[in-house]
Amino acid sequence: MTGAPPGSSDRATQVTDEAPEGLDLLYLDNHLLVVNKPAGLLSQADQAGGDCVAARVAAWLRSRFDKPGRAFVGLVHRLDRNTSGVLVVARTSKAASRLAEAFARGEIAKTYLAIAWDPDKHLPDAGHARQWMLKHTGARAMRAVAPGSPGAQVAELTWEVLSRKGACVLVSCRPHTGRFHQIRAQLAAAGAPLLGDVKYGGPTEVPAGRKTLRVPRVMLHAAAIALRHPVARSDDGEAVPWAVSAPLPEAFARTMAALGLTAARAAPAAP
Repeated sequence: MTGAPPGSSDRATQVTDEAPEGLDLLYLDNHLLVVNKPAGLLSQADQAGGDCVAARVAAWLRSRFDKPGRAFVGLVHRLDRNTSGVLVVARTSKAASRLAEAFARGEIAKTYLAIAWDPDKHLPDAGHARQWMLKHTGARAMRAVAPGSPGAQVAELTWEVLSRKGACVLVSCRPHTGRFHQIRAQLAAAGAPLLGDVKYGGPTEVPAGRKTLRVPRVMLHAAAIALRHPVARSDDGEAVPWAVSAPLPEAFARTMAALGLTAARAAPAAP
C-alpha cells in the first residue's frame, strides 16, 4: 500500500487487515480508493447483475465508515473480467469528474504486463502500433480494419519486451487509448496473442522445459498507474504526481517462473 501523495492535504487512511471482500486494498484517502482486482471478477456488474468490484467496494465503504444509504463509487476506468491489477475508484463526484477528464486528455499512464506467444518472433523488442479497430458485437472481440472503416476507432499501443524464453515473451505494454480488449487485440494482430487468450488465438498449454504448462488464465496484469491526484495539491498549488503499483497475482508469478521469464521493471513514467 502506498501512503498519501506528497503535499496532499488529505491524509491517507492507513489500512492493515481491512479491505473490501476478496480485494487487496492498495490505497485509500478521502477521494480515492485503489484495489488490486483479481482475475475472474467483473469491474462493474453487467446486464445480468451479480458480483463485481464496484458492489464489493460500496458495501465495504458503507460498513467501514458507517454510511447510511448508498456510498459513492465512481469507476472511471475498467479492467476486463480476466485481467488482474490496479483499479482506481473515485470516492467523490469531484474526483470522478477530474479523473474522467484526465483520462480523456491522455494524462494518465497505465502499464500492463503480458505474457505472449511468439514462436516466430513477430513481435519486435520495442514498438508502437496505431491501428483502426472495430468491435465485433456478437463475438465481443476487436479486429484490425482499414483506416476510416465505419464504426472503427483508432487504438494506440507501445510495448517493450522484458524477457524472452523460447516462444514465450514477457511484454510491458502502455496503451495510449482505452479501447475494448485493446492490448489483447493489438498484440494478437502483431502475431503475438496472449497466453490463455483463446478468443484471440492464444494457447492454453505451452512447453515449459520438458513439461507442458497449462495456462491458468489470460496472462494480462495491470501492473501500475501514474496520474496527478485529482484533489491533492502541493504547497504551490500544483496537482501532485502520484503512482501506485499492484503486486503480481500468485498464478501470474508462478507462470512466469515456470517459463523462465523475468521482469526487472515495469513501472509507468510520471504523468
